[in-house]
Amino acid sequence: MIISIQGEHQAVADESDQKLTAIVSVRSPDADAASGTQERKGGVDLIAVLDVSGSMDGDKISHLRQTLLAALDLLGPADRLSLIKFNSEAQRLTPLTCISDAGRAAAQSAIISLTAGGGTSIATGLELAVNVLAGRRQRNPVCGIILLTDGQDGGPPGPLLALAAQARAAGANVSCFGYGGDHDSRLLENVAEAGQGSFTYIDRPSAARETFARCLGSLFSVVAQAVRVTLRPSNDAVINSVHSSSGVQAPLPDGSASVDLGDMFRSESRDFLVHLTLPRASASAAASPVYLHAEVSWEVPGSAAGGGGRRAVTADGLRVA
Repeated sequence: MIISIQGEHQAVADESDQKLTAIVSVRSPDADAASGTQERKGGVDLIAVLDVSGSMDGDKISHLRQTLLAALDLLGPADRLSLIKFNSEAQRLTPLTCISDAGRAAAQSAIISLTAGGGTSIATGLELAVNVLAGRRQRNPVCGIILLTDGQDGGPPGPLLALAAQARAAGANVSCFGYGGDHDSRLLENVAEAGQGSFTYIDRPSAARETFARCLGSLFSVVAQAVRVTLRPSNDAVINSVHSSSGVQAPLPDGSASVDLGDMFRSESRDFLVHLTLPRASASAAASPVYLHAEVSWEVPGSAAGGGGRRAVTADGLRVA
């Protein structure tokens, strides 16, 4: 992992405090953070949340079944799959099951039997998925939730976004697959953003395998989990606020700040802004004082519990001449 800091100003006023905006950049490596290889160790836990409401009848439910069958072909014995269907209520069709011959057959049977009917409550499906996620006794290194739906839900989006964020906080990305020309792309894009996943429109069954392969590939390319950046001011500088994709954050009582970035994929970059107040310059001050320190810490996917713990690197401090 690489972390760097750049400031927008190069000089500090002599007679008054100065505002400065720093850009903190975090970049993940091209290879596995632990071993230097391109392969992720272990399998994936995948929870599929399936819309079987009345609006999915016809081509949509057919395309959904074909997507799932294509997805199943890409999973192996080290992977586990749980199927959840929902209309106005949610039901778990299969628990997290290893994709052995028997597990594959059980999943195929459940997929083929899917039919559409009833009302729509996406929240009930996502809530059950979060419960499955939290209830795992054994865990694969990487976990993902995929939501397959047309997004035609009359309820407010707030609860869906909160559930997606809750899943992300528990270690699972949430990706959405939209079906039908009348799908609600804005809602599904927002859910995927809250869950730090992706949104894809399935316009034809033939694209299902390729589309899901890209989604699964993104899970397999996770090189750092639970990534956190810790910021500490020095030399009387003050952190005023931090602006990241998760919103605006105020500093902690001790003056420091932290930003949780979740999982990072291979060769991914994340940037965020730190607004600071710098002190007045003085004759006794160092010629080029350091005003901000930054550290990024993370967990390596597949690391055994307690086997090395978190890893961390520190950026060169932010100096203002």
